[in-house]
Amino acid sequence: MRATLKFLHEVATVGCAGGAAAQLLVSYAPSEDPRTLAALRAVALDICHWITLPSLALALVSGLLSLALHRAFQSAEWVWAKALMTPLLLEGTVIGILGPARSAAELTAAAAAGEALNVRAMAETLRIERYGLLLMLALFGAQIALAVWRPRVKRPA
Repeated sequence: MRATLKFLHEVATVGCAGGAAAQLLVSYAPSEDPRTLAALRAVALDICHWITLPSLALALVSGLLSLALHRAFQSAEWVWAKALMTPLLLEGTVIGILGPARSAAELTAAAAAGEALNVRAMAETLRIERYGLLLMLALFGAQIALAVWRPRVKRPA
């Protein structure tokens, strides 16, 4: 059971990071055509819905199950550091990644339907999304580093 949970947790965390990286790449894809831009933003939203969010949910569940089932994890400081980062990951993904991706998809879908694209709103949405993605990539990287490095805190004697 421990090996299965560890495997699921590692794959899910890498899935989160991979989804965020793919979405970041899509956010930089240039396009002047409103229909192409709308399709790219739909892809970014799909990446978030089908890769990043399910991977985050799987990482959360497998991590909490590992913590509950394995006593050694309950006293490991690195595990608690990862657990304390979890609310940041959840909120950051929903607010910093999903929200802007949804807004950008709506803006570009309206432009593809013939409305004028609000360039200022689109630029601000992309800026927020990109910063959110970079922050989440840093947090996912920290999660992976803690799991691999497993630092031990030396307590004074």
